[in-house]
Amino acid sequence: MDAIKDLYEEGKKKGHFTPRLELFIKETPKSAPKPTGPHTVKMLGAKTIKGTEYKTNKERAEVELLVEEDGEKKTYNFPVVMKSGKMHYLIERLKKYNKGDEFVMEGKKSGQSSYIDIRGIGEDSSEEGMPTIEQDEIPEIKTEEEEAKEKEEINLDIP
Repeated sequence: MDAIKDLYEEGKKKGHFTPRLELFIKETPKSAPKPTGPHTVKMLGAKTIKGTEYKTNKERAEVELLVEEDGEKKTYNFPVVMKSGKMHYLIERLKKYNKGDEFVMEGKKSGQSSYIDIRGIGEDSSEEGMPTIEQDEIPEIKTEEEEAKEKEEINLDIP
């Protein structure tokens, strides 16, 4: 296992991939995702990419958010359009932040549903009126190789 960790760290250092910001984790493949707590991040950029809906394997547009957490670059992907057909609520929440701005991203649970809270540094979390996503709408965690095969990048510049 140490050899795999070494390869992972070497790949990160050489820029072969960018780690994901993990707002939820699954302890076992069949367990429900659990929030990992608040993550203070700095906005580095965002772009739209072609991704795959994990249940149907159909192509879909996704936002790839590039952030920095504790000096390390990380990505977080989410669909542009939710299953309801409406624009994903994170786009609305993130539009007020510019490149270089810091904010908090936190996975939250509300009963059987989960959502991602976005708030400024020092702001209180507000769950009232927050749209929720069902457990099956939380993106599947993919390997870097799977992600690389799926992506066709289209730039979405953030001022």
